[in-house]
Amino acid sequence: MSAMEDAPSAWAGRQIVKVRRLAGGWNVSNSLIGESRLYGSRRQAEQHARSLAGRIAKMGFDSRVDLHDEADALVGTMWFWRDTGPGRPSEASPAP
Repeated sequence: MSAMEDAPSAWAGRQIVKVRRLAGGWNVSNSLIGESRLYGSRRQAEQHARSLAGRIAKMGFDSRVDLHDEADALVGTMWFWRDTGPGRPSEASPAP
């Protein structure tokens, strides 16, 4: 593995916010912020993940929300782009 592959995603200008099912609820986590929160519903977790990814984009990082299902399979991805100008949305369309 190269040094670039070992580098935290913050160095590459990208961050990932993960939504995963854990015992007792849905977890939202991100390594840059060092945040990990548990929510009672997937909907609440997804809302927080979008908000967190938007804040990270305002900090100057492209950010991505990875949505996992109950079996931990990736079921969706949303991008939030850094440095968006006025009138340009920061959220990209979810992946199929």
